[in-house]
Amino acid sequence: MRQTRRFHSKQELTEGKVRITGEEARHMHVFRLKQGDKVDLFDDLGTIGLGTIEQIEKESIEIKIDEIQKVRKTGIIKTIATAVPKGKRFDLLIQKATELGADKIIPLITKRTVVKPRETKIERLKKVAIEAAKQSKQNKIPEITEPVTVDKLIEMTADYELKIIASPNADRTIKEVKQDRKTQKIICLIGPEGGFTNEEIALAETNNFIPVSLGKEILRTETAGIAVLAMINYEYEN
Repeated sequence: MRQTRRFHSKQELTEGKVRITGEEARHMHVFRLKQGDKVDLFDDLGTIGLGTIEQIEKESIEIKIDEIQKVRKTGIIKTIATAVPKGKRFDLLIQKATELGADKIIPLITKRTVVKPRETKIERLKKVAIEAAKQSKQNKIPEITEPVTVDKLIEMTADYELKIIASPNADRTIKEVKQDRKTQKIICLIGPEGGFTNEEIALAETNNFIPVSLGKEILRTETAGIAVLAMINYEYEN
């Protein structure tokens, strides 16, 4: 039996028809899909559409949606605000964070940030997240925001119920700071290779961020982001 391919829809999926354009349409051509083939679509709102290809054009594919499945949101909302590692290492973090169910990824400008904000290509990173979601059968892609400073990030976190900052000097783990009440939103700050400055840590702690240890090893930025999401999943969703 031919495998049903999975694709991302920029449009909200509803009953009726949807037209896929751009890169996803090109991918459909690469897979040599034809009229009558079944496809699996997902949008940014947690909706899955099972559909049939009705019309194929050079720049677009029209699909009739046969069935809509709303994915019920369970568990917690997970955000990581992370310094941007060099080169393809940020791609790896975006990929694995998507696979681990991150809801939002915020590129962070710190005092020791090496990668400049203009070098963070948000649209390209979104494509990395889409491909990761397709491969891992995730039904959502994380929101990837424009880069923000630590000060600005702090202002954006008032509605988070648990706020943590990864620190090699912390004496508590995520398990030890885990809240007993039903937590809905968690955010974690991940620093650059040189770590956060003392001033940045003090600012975070003043605003109710709890320093947590991710283990005795000194982790690279992208590894820390992956590790903290895995730990949060284990403690809160398993």
